[in-house]
Amino acid sequence: MYLLKIKIKDNQLSESENEKLFAEHRQWFGNEFKKGNFLMIGPAKDEDKTGYIFAKESNKEPLKDIIKNDAFYPDKAEYIIHQFEPKAIADNITEYKGN
Repeated sequence: MYLLKIKIKDNQLSESENEKLFAEHRQWFGNEFKKGNFLMIGPAKDEDKTGYIFAKESNKEPLKDIIKNDAFYPDKAEYIIHQFEPKAIADNITEYKGN
């Protein structure tokens, strides 16, 4: 499993460009979520234009291929990938959706 941090570099874009790409970005991560590739998605509450994704991939290369389909790829966002191995998962994890 991987934890993916995406930080959009919106200072390179006009407001209309950013809005267009962000709509495409949302569609991209929504589609990957529906396919089951992304397990959890959400914005950072303490850092603007930043979000986190828990990806189920067990290998980094397929995740890199998925990232290449993001509207902000390759240079309009910073993509930081961390391998993550959960050792415990709370039974009530879904209670935190939207918090």
